[in-house]
Amino acid sequence: MSDSRWARPPSLWAQTAPPGPDCPALEANETADVVVVGGGFTGLSAALHLAEAGQRVILLEAAEPGFGASGRNGGQVNPGWKMDAHETVAHYGGGEAGRRALAFLNSGPDLVFDLIERHGIVCEAVRPGYIQAAPDASGARLLRHRQAAWADHGVEIEYLEGQEASDLLGTDGYVALTRDPRGGNLQPLAYARGLARAAQRAGAVLHGDSRAQSIDRAPGGEWRVATAGGSVTAPHVLLCTNGYTDDLWPGLRQSVVPVASVIAATQPMPERIAQSVLPGRHGLSDTAHAMIYCKRDAAGRFLIGARGPVLAAPDAGPADRAKRRAVELFPQLAGVDWQFEWGGYVALTRDWTPRVMRPAPGVLAAMGYNGRGVALATATGRDLARAVAGEETGLPLTDGVRPIPFHAFRKFGVAGYLVKAKILEVLGR
Repeated sequence: MSDSRWARPPSLWAQTAPPGPDCPALEANETADVVVVGGGFTGLSAALHLAEAGQRVILLEAAEPGFGASGRNGGQVNPGWKMDAHETVAHYGGGEAGRRALAFLNSGPDLVFDLIERHGIVCEAVRPGYIQAAPDASGARLLRHRQAAWADHGVEIEYLEGQEASDLLGTDGYVALTRDPRGGNLQPLAYARGLARAAQRAGAVLHGDSRAQSIDRAPGGEWRVATAGGSVTAPHVLLCTNGYTDDLWPGLRQSVVPVASVIAATQPMPERIAQSVLPGRHGLSDTAHAMIYCKRDAAGRFLIGARGPVLAAPDAGPADRAKRRAVELFPQLAGVDWQFEWGGYVALTRDWTPRVMRPAPGVLAAMGYNGRGVALATATGRDLARAVAGEETGLPLTDGVRPIPFHAFRKFGVAGYLVKAKILEVLGR
């Protein structure tokens, strides 16, 4: 595979996750009720829920379950998304559609932790709440606004500032924060592999090393998805490839913008340092223009993530900016060695909301989680299973594929946005 997105940079998650299940390559021509393309959170959740509903499911993954963004992210189970509650309702036209979207968002973190408990998934899951922190007064105002908007819809989010915020985080680098009780964090690759095992126990068939190479109509009118070693014919196809989407379906790759994100992890911190850095094991992201996100793992390592290179694969450059910011926020990390660096692709959309599409009758596609994929992708996979059964989904299905205009110039647009963010960061705005 020459595509740089399929490189295998070493990660902390790959080193510490339990082994994945056996998922042999497809080597025959099979039939199913549903064929799922992509073995990340979306595809695995869909396969699990479909199999539990009695559907015969075959999942095709180009590498192994959790290989892409699902096994490379920061491991934060973040509630909501970039829009606040009022903006979300308005975005979906208000009324019942807006209420369904909010219910969908609220269900995501609960679904993740319910699946972990129900299926006994060992993945370092903790749920102390999700923290968003503000480095300046403008960020604090934004947090206040979001807190009030969610309160209007029944979600009580805690707001702290000054010394209370510093004590909770172990840093004076932020002036205020919100703590959302819906959130938590986990080991994402371990969670993905746990979903894969649960799906197999429910009856789904998972094939790794089985990249879908073509999709077309079979003689009987069903869909046939072919790999190098075989094919699957089914009346329903789910395309769940997110930031690793290729040209399998025309225009689908152009509906999102893959942006590199890189993460660095320290060695396990000495106990005296570990207890002073995010002592509650909260996952944190901030409101800065050049955003960072960070957490601690079960062994006491500190992890921090930030944007990656724009014009190269995410593993092409080290996470130097993230590591510098870590020491700025937590000076006690200055003497702690960094052990791991890795990267992956976040799939962005123009309006910061996921894309749930019906490219053709019997075909559904979902992607574009904008850095909130642990909860959003898991919930979307469940909703894709519901859609196959003819049930209503939390997010509306749009017919056809809607590529982003001027997608070929996406990297220049991302580069321009990052330059603007850096200028605003320097100016302190």
